[in-house]
Amino acid sequence: MYTLYVKADERGKKIGERLLKKTADILSKRGYKEMVIWCLEKNKNARKFYEKMGGKLYKTRNIEIGNKKYPEVCYKYDIEKCKE
Repeated sequence: MYTLYVKADERGKKIGERLLKKTADILSKRGYKEMVIWCLEKNKNARKFYEKMGGKLYKTRNIEIGNKKYPEVCYKYDIEKCKE
């Protein structure tokens, strides 16, 4: 999974949680054991969510958007734990 977006007016309805768990379930059925998800380092709300869902900080990188570089962080998940 590269990233996950939920509209601001839809937050609090566990949509992101259901999407993440469903993705983990699909990947598990295909034989995957781990998955990663990226987000901008400064996106505190997303990072809090990914950590709450069991993601462990895995690595960082810089991406370029419109000739500017932005730091990004990657969270790694154990798929079996994420499905629960």
